[in-house]
Amino acid sequence: MRRARRGGLRRLCKSHGEDRSTGSVQLETLEVIQSLGPLGERLLTLPRTTVSNLQSRVESLKTWQSKLQRGVLPTGSEQGGIGEGKSMDGSLAWPEEPFQGQLLQALAELDMASLTRRFPKLTNTLLANMMDVVEEFEASYVESDDDDEAEEEEVQDDDQPPSPSSIDVAQDSGLEPAEGGDGEEITTVVENAELAEDLLAEFRKEWEPIAEALDTSEQFFEDLGDMVQEQFSHDIDTLGTQNSVWKHTGWKEIKELSRKLERLPQLRKLVRDLGRGSRGRGPKRLANAEEYMSGNPEGLITSNLVIEETAGVFRSGEIMNMLPSEASLLAAGRGNGILKQLWHSKRMERSLLSYERVGWMDDEDSNVLERMEIRPSGVQGPIILCLDTSASMAGDREKVAKALVLECVRGAKQQQRKCYLIAFSGKDEVKELELSSDVDSMKGLLEFLGGGFDGGTDINEPISRSISLLRDESEEWSNADILIVTDSEIPALRKDLREEIHKEVENRLLQIHGLVVGPRRTSNLTDLCTEPLHIFNDWDVFKFDDAY
Repeated sequence: MRRARRGGLRRLCKSHGEDRSTGSVQLETLEVIQSLGPLGERLLTLPRTTVSNLQSRVESLKTWQSKLQRGVLPTGSEQGGIGEGKSMDGSLAWPEEPFQGQLLQALAELDMASLTRRFPKLTNTLLANMMDVVEEFEASYVESDDDDEAEEEEVQDDDQPPSPSSIDVAQDSGLEPAEGGDGEEITTVVENAELAEDLLAEFRKEWEPIAEALDTSEQFFEDLGDMVQEQFSHDIDTLGTQNSVWKHTGWKEIKELSRKLERLPQLRKLVRDLGRGSRGRGPKRLANAEEYMSGNPEGLITSNLVIEETAGVFRSGEIMNMLPSEASLLAAGRGNGILKQLWHSKRMERSLLSYERVGWMDDEDSNVLERMEIRPSGVQGPIILCLDTSASMAGDREKVAKALVLECVRGAKQQQRKCYLIAFSGKDEVKELELSSDVDSMKGLLEFLGGGFDGGTDINEPISRSISLLRDESEEWSNADILIVTDSEIPALRKDLREEIHKEVENRLLQIHGLVVGPRRTSNLTDLCTEPLHIFNDWDVFKFDDAY
């Protein structure tokens, strides 16, 4: 027995130049390789790739790619011999056994086919990582004497196809030699099976956290296609699984907190309702119409008291909005008394054809109708979240705070608005993070969720930074609301900051909300907020173990 040599590409090129009879077939194969890009080029460099098995390996790679993108695993080569290139039953010829069977089992246990169907950009990254493992397997592959003879025969005469191996794939290290078999061959198969098992154990270890994180992200964020496309590269040299955001332990925290949020409608409603002057904004969409009805819940209605757009033509007595045809009738009436009387008659009866000039008014009593109309989608304004991370917030209060942060991320994505986190504790202990679902922001969020709360409490710095955001030249945050989350044990705000924040309330109609996650109610927080305090009382949620 010996170890396989790393001369596959050299032997392949030499044989390709000498083989004239199969030139056209090889040319077609090379064209397919080019169409596969880096994956096809990588296949050429594998230690056990030869002229005789190149075509079947390329076909197998195409099968892997196609099947995974459709969300299914390929059929294994149950009867294929080692080095044949194509199995006797027409199934996959690459990777070779015993590696292939163990690989399919590992992918099935990880449910990778389901992930590649939901995230097609993941397919090539998975295949590239598979090739890394296959290369190690083929480089360390233990060959039998029959394999040596077959390789020498191939190099000497390419017109003669290599003889298939006479052994069956051994999955169990306790196999005994079959009648007429060779003990050395069985030992070789067992060694290769153990090699494959060791390599695929590392493969599982690599992909298990990624698979779990992707599943968690899809359940919570619904659509992270752009993030997956950015994180997983098609370039083999920059394989996305190394130092990946998907390996972060913070995903376990997201999984636990997202289950808590399912039973915390109070937090979801708080985030959804934040955003002043927001209901009449955003791109238009088809939705149920609303009309004014006194005593009903507040909604969004159209009104001619707010002139924003022309909605159509209607009959009215408004001179300023009448159509040019009505104005021409009035002009003609100067020389014709009948036409003048006709125009005045139409005005008195409010039947002048007029432009309907309307706008959207929110916070008005409204009734939802069955009739559909094109309405603003209600994209809400930004949120500045000032989060107390002092030592007094540890325990269940910390979980509430982190759950709210997570809901802000999800709400910002669903409602297409911006959210900025200012986490504060003692003096000069402030961390800032714009919450979104892109890769860089997710890394910061995962770090935050995986950390603990500690330190004192200083409200001055987060309020100062909030004012700076509101006054930023980009005006991205000029219409933001501020939400302060604390256990209410905060000191009084400095006098100069009280004056500055009061100016913002007057000039920008700034709303400052407060969420109390503790039993105490201090006047310092009440004096700072412009809206009634939100009190968190759903502590029973944290008595349940959501692990499943």
